[in-house]
Amino acid sequence: MDHGFTREHFDLLRRWQGHHFDASDRGKVHAYARLKEAYLATEAWAAALQNRLFPLGRMDIRKAPINQGHAFSRYTWARIYPAPSSPKELAFTVGIDTDGFIVKVDTVGNPPVRPAYEALRGPSNEGSPFAEILSISNGLKLSFEQLVEWSAEAISNFRMGYEGVLQHIGLKVPKLTLITDDATSRGAFAEWRQCLVDGAVRKGSLFWVLEGGIVMRPKRSGRAPDQDGMELGIDPTGRSWAVQINEPRIAGDHNSLSAIAIDAGGERFLLRQGFLRPNVPGGFTISGTEFVSRTGLPPAPVEAEGLAARRLWFRVCSLDSGTEEMRRATSRFVDRCAAARISAEAEEAPIDTSPADMFSPGESGGSYKRRARSAEEERTIVRQHGAVWLALAEFITSAGLRVRKGRHPLGYEVDAEIDGGSAPPLLVEIKTATSADDIHAGVGQLHLYPRLIPRLTRFQRALLLPVLPPPEVRAAVEACGISVHTFDLDERQGEAAVTFSDDFLRCCGVLPEC
Repeated sequence: MDHGFTREHFDLLRRWQGHHFDASDRGKVHAYARLKEAYLATEAWAAALQNRLFPLGRMDIRKAPINQGHAFSRYTWARIYPAPSSPKELAFTVGIDTDGFIVKVDTVGNPPVRPAYEALRGPSNEGSPFAEILSISNGLKLSFEQLVEWSAEAISNFRMGYEGVLQHIGLKVPKLTLITDDATSRGAFAEWRQCLVDGAVRKGSLFWVLEGGIVMRPKRSGRAPDQDGMELGIDPTGRSWAVQINEPRIAGDHNSLSAIAIDAGGERFLLRQGFLRPNVPGGFTISGTEFVSRTGLPPAPVEAEGLAARRLWFRVCSLDSGTEEMRRATSRFVDRCAAARISAEAEEAPIDTSPADMFSPGESGGSYKRRARSAEEERTIVRQHGAVWLALAEFITSAGLRVRKGRHPLGYEVDAEIDGGSAPPLLVEIKTATSADDIHAGVGQLHLYPRLIPRLTRFQRALLLPVLPPPEVRAAVEACGISVHTFDLDERQGEAAVTFSDDFLRCCGVLPEC
């Protein structure tokens, strides 16, 4: 399905931005008519994204190519409010401008918090922790379904989420109330567990959630309700877990680490207390402000009775978002818990940063359906990043090596740290495409991470791609001290079989040097 945007739309935005509309000018009349098409395309894009990620939310759009001063705008926009209780001053926005396709969190109108927003965002959307830009040329190559997919992944990968922006710029974060009705709580937990299982690939007693690159194992018991839960982590063997999310024996009780909460608009949320017990005797317990600083997650404002009101609660996911967003959000939470354990095990000091300064990115994997086209049957597209990560982690751990996903509390997340083999430790960045943007981003990340995470300074660096880039590009990357390697992904019925090049496996220390 065509997304409806054309090269001419971008040319017209650039040509006429700021010009006053004149109905007697044929060129301006033509531009107005063609840009109306771009607004219709923006509306369809936003509606599909809102329905996919925020079904309880709402959308707002201005359909006129000219602003209130009757001058041509340099962009199109549509706003998405993620929930009924979302304040009108802040929304997700999607649209096109003279730079390309963009999805971001933005203020609405000119509220008093705008200066705080701009200080947080930076001088432009480029490099913002809550914006993503797709170049014109790359965006025009996408289908409608792929554009929506790109937008959903961009939102998942924002280094600061919607609630974090709300909190940082001083807008009121909607309060949540803990559910104390046992039947309602049980039903909500069952719904969450089923959503995860439905979107996972079974591997014996484990489930791989490709939509996020995590592993889980359900815990079921007919005797004790609080044992109907889930172990979740990033270890594909299931030997260690980042966090357990178990159904509470008494709904809303402070002694239970998990709960269901509801906001004023009726949206339900799965919550988890910021408390991680050691996986092994003598391990680290992470709780309270240390959990905040190591995960980068802001606590949710929660109203509760008794001691439960004194606990720090954190959003895992909205139970009324789309099933895909539920899995993505759960994966993001699991990733943060895993990263907290990794930094504690490495004896890195927690960063003294307020919750409002914490960024929250996420992984993306899994599969989505693309609607049938006239010459093509509906098919399943594998979200490659999560699939490649899990396959890599399984292969490395089965060889007796260690693989981890480190994270800086300000939101910069490593794809893979590999050590324990015959080769020097290796820092890996995975890219599932080889565009100039992908190569540039990968090189930048591999240079940045060791400066942010001290333990990585001794690691060698590798860029893992689906195919090798042109020779001159590869030479340029290698001149930066980064080796370039490949993986092969075979998509079959929504699953993915992944293999890695021998030179990469030697670099990891799995295979001996030739």
